[in-house]
Amino acid sequence: MRAVYCIQYGGVENLKIVEAPTPVIMKNQILVQVRATTVQTADWRIRTLEMPKGMRFMAKLFFGFRKPKQPIFGTEFAGTVVAVGESVTHFKIGDEVVAATGAKYGGHAEFAKVSEKGAVIKKPSSLTVQEAASIPFGGITALDFLKYKAKVKSGDRVIVNGASGSVGVAAIQVAKILGAHVTAVCGSQNVEFVKSLGADRVIDYSKTKFWEENEKYNVIFDIVGDLKTTLLINSLAEKGKLVLIAAGINQMLEAVAKNLFSNHRIICGVANESKEMLTEIIGLAESGKYRAIIDKEFPLEEIAQAHLLVQSRHKRGNVVIRNF
Repeated sequence: MRAVYCIQYGGVENLKIVEAPTPVIMKNQILVQVRATTVQTADWRIRTLEMPKGMRFMAKLFFGFRKPKQPIFGTEFAGTVVAVGESVTHFKIGDEVVAATGAKYGGHAEFAKVSEKGAVIKKPSSLTVQEAASIPFGGITALDFLKYKAKVKSGDRVIVNGASGSVGVAAIQVAKILGAHVTAVCGSQNVEFVKSLGADRVIDYSKTKFWEENEKYNVIFDIVGDLKTTLLINSLAEKGKLVLIAAGINQMLEAVAKNLFSNHRIICGVANESKEMLTEIIGLAESGKYRAIIDKEFPLEEIAQAHLLVQSRHKRGNVVIRNF
């Protein structure tokens, strides 16, 4: 099968299209012919090892010291089931599915395997494969952190810092679904785009520093990770919650202390990429309450350009790799 290998850490020149062995499935797994996948922040961060402060060593410990142990990146995909293990009962050959593999990766290939009990469900016919593939990473992150970890409720004031990327566009939509008043922070070129997603207020970060305003928020959802925790906490309301999507090791340690001795709460970590979470976010898309946002589509042969677009941090929503 064709697959994109990251042969070593560094620039996009290390991404090579190769002929790789087709995955061999176990009895509880399905094999999917990938028809669409995405390039996400996680992909270029692992490729470059550009991590939040203090996380580089931990990343190498987990992903490999000299080169990636799993050379095929890709955290989400949609496609067609072409083989099923002998104990699989919920999927059959020919089913169209959408899956999230998370840190197991494997999506940037012609075929990918996933456990029947993992984050994989049948794709609704109302969604294209490109739309379905672009939902899990951002959608699950936003849903898990806002609904289940921060417990956003109707009437809460939520601010999303970094509102135009895959997690940002998902966070705006999920917060609005939960009934929150949403303020979105983005660059001037994305103000109208972010408004179209339902944000109640949009702040152009080149003109306004939201932490210097007198506004107080029940939840600050920070995706960018370039602001000090103390600055962000100053903008929290009483018993407010600070969600750090790109937390460094110091912020994680700080969260432990703050959560013990402060009436504010700092939330960080990883999203719960489960079948249940995937089912919920795809269900919201199927009902029309949630919209898949795709900036640009690339063929597999141009995956290096896709990486560079995502790494620029100027994409709108998701970048899709199609037509394997």
